[in-house]
Amino acid sequence: MAITLFEQALADYRRVLGDDHPSTLASGNNLAYAYRAVGRVGEAITLLEQVLADSRRVLCDDDPQTRTIAANLQHATDAAGSSKKAAKALPKADKHRRNNQGSHGRQHEATPEDNR
Repeated sequence: MAITLFEQALADYRRVLGDDHPSTLASGNNLAYAYRAVGRVGEAITLLEQVLADSRRVLCDDDPQTRTIAANLQHATDAAGSSKKAAKALPKADKHRRNNQGSHGRQHEATPEDNR
């Protein structure tokens, strides 16, 4: 049921705002996260690869939303056992995570996710 709502939301964002709107990109990221949560990892990876490419083109590599999408792709590919593919696709996200920088350049306390 939740997947259906996320799919409908993405379709609506695409129809109303267009494929390149930041809210559409966020909706695609949310749908991919839901796919991964229910074990549809392959669909999550495919969608995240598309959304990440669009986000990099529209927003840039250093945008917080792009970094979030990149990190979610890394987690999905790790879950699928594709760590090598994740490492190749996400060097900037990994560098950002290693530097422990907050979204505004401030240091933040390391979280368990930072230590992966």
